[in-house]
Amino acid sequence: MFVFKVYMKYLPHMRGITKSADLAFLPLTPEMRILWTEFTRQTGYGPAREADYIEKFYEWYNKIEDKRKTFVDSIHSGKDVYRDEGLHPRLRRKIESIEDGRFIIEFGCGTGETVLPYLKPNQWYIGIDTSRFSLEYASQTYGIPIAADTEQEEIPKKYLQFGALPDAIPLPLVKWFDEAVASMVLHHVADCNASIRSMMRLLLPGANYFIATFNSDARPEIDELFGVVKQRDETKTVGDFNLPQGKLPDETIYFHDNQALHNELQKHSDFVHAEECMGILQIFEGIKRNNARK
Repeated sequence: MFVFKVYMKYLPHMRGITKSADLAFLPLTPEMRILWTEFTRQTGYGPAREADYIEKFYEWYNKIEDKRKTFVDSIHSGKDVYRDEGLHPRLRRKIESIEDGRFIIEFGCGTGETVLPYLKPNQWYIGIDTSRFSLEYASQTYGIPIAADTEQEEIPKKYLQFGALPDAIPLPLVKWFDEAVASMVLHHVADCNASIRSMMRLLLPGANYFIATFNSDARPEIDELFGVVKQRDETKTVGDFNLPQGKLPDETIYFHDNQALHNELQKHSDFVHAEECMGILQIFEGIKRNNARK
C-alpha cells in the first residue's frame, strides 16, 4: 500500500521505470537510478532501512532542482562577465572548430546555450546533465530529444541524457566519442580524478577534450562571489552565491588544484594545453593518448 501511494504521488515524475534490480521493489525515475547513491551518502538514508526512502529522496532532489531553476533564471536575466565575455566566446571558437561528422559528448550540458547553437548539422552530439529541469529547458529551446530508453535501435544524431560525473554516466547509444566538452563542471564534483577517468573511458584514442573550470589560484576572487561563506577548507567553499535575481543558497564549489588536474590529464594525454581565461577560469585542452591508462 505504501509503495502504491508513493507511486501515485510521484506519477508526474515517472518518465521511465528502471530495469535495475538494485531497487526493484520501488518505482524509480531515471533521476533516482543515477543519484540514489549520492543521496544515501549525504543523508544516510537507504531503501532497505527506511520506509519513507522515496519521499526523502524527492525532498532532497527537489531542492537541487529548485537551486537549478534559480540559477538558470538568474544567468538569463543578468550579465555574467566571466561567462559572457570570457568563457563563452572561447568555447564557441572550440565548438565551431570541430569538423563535420564528429561524435561529441558534453558533460554538464545544462540548458545547452554554450554548445548546441554552434553544432554542425552532420555532427553527433550527446549532452549529459544531472538536472531534469535543465535538460527539459534545452530540449524545448533547441528541439533535441531527451533519451528515455538507451536500448532503442534508431540513434538520433543529437540527444540529451540524464547522468552525472564521476561514475553515474549511463551507457550512451553512442559508446565512443571524438570530442568531449566539460565546461564549468569539475568544480561541482568532489572527486576530480575519477571524473576525468570516466570521461576518458568514453573517448577514442586521438580524441580531443576541452575542460573549463575555476582557476584555483584565483580562489580569493572566486570566494568574493559568495555572499555568506558558511564553510571553507582547503578543498571547497560552501555559501550563498549572489545572483541577479537573488541568492543561490548552500552552493558548493570544489577547488581542484590546477597542477594536480594537469598531472591527471597527462596520464591520459599525448598533449595538454592550459590557458587562463580572464584570470578566474582555467581551460585545459588535450588529445587522448593511444595507449592511455584506464
